[in-house]
Amino acid sequence: MKATHTLRSLIVLTLMGTLAGAQTPAKKPEDKKQEPAHAPKEQPKEVKEATAKPEPSRELSLTVSGLTKDNLSKVKDSLTGMASHSFNCDACKVEQATAGNCPKCQAPLKATQHTMFKAVTPSADTGMIALTLDPAATVRLSEVESALGKNSVKIDPAKMTLPGRSRLVVQGVTADAAPAIEKALTDAKLFDEVKTKFDSTTNELLVMVRAGASAPTRAKVSAAIEAAKGKLSDVVWAAMGAKA
Repeated sequence: MKATHTLRSLIVLTLMGTLAGAQTPAKKPEDKKQEPAHAPKEQPKEVKEATAKPEPSRELSLTVSGLTKDNLSKVKDSLTGMASHSFNCDACKVEQATAGNCPKCQAPLKATQHTMFKAVTPSADTGMIALTLDPAATVRLSEVESALGKNSVKIDPAKMTLPGRSRLVVQGVTADAAPAIEKALTDAKLFDEVKTKFDSTTNELLVMVRAGASAPTRAKVSAAIEAAKGKLSDVVWAAMGAKA
């Protein structure tokens, strides 16, 4: 009898526990607090300068003969005093070599002068002249040779290189010779880029070139042009960013 009573008590307790569990609402799993997604920080906007960045300067190194300690200062003064002239319309950003009116707004062009070289460093010991071209100037080799010639200084064409972009002026040919000149320079692998244009007003063939890592010498360029029945009469270094 005692065992039966005990069994009944256990059953009653079990039923009571079950009922109590059914009446007690199950705890809901705590919602994980979701941290508000942080909006990505606004990146500072890149401020563009109103004015254009200055163009990098171009360097030329000339090996010359006739440079001495006696004429060193005169040679430096002669080169430092060189200037290029152009005619500009500031409003339309037009620049040309001749006077007249702006082709866009027809206003008179303003005469402008640029110093050709920012720095001139001649050395009588090495027979070298280092030139830093003004980025806004247009420099012609013939003018440099003329300035040097006043003091009996000459450039060695076999050691003078033509780095970067430049314009070769070829005389003694017609417009029909343009393909042959371009092919001669391309086949000689002197430049990475070669493009020709005939100027009917001056009867000159203009060859726009760009040298690669290894710049050719003036002597090699002259030889390639002569092989195509032309003559290299001048080299022009135009303002950086301008078409040569």
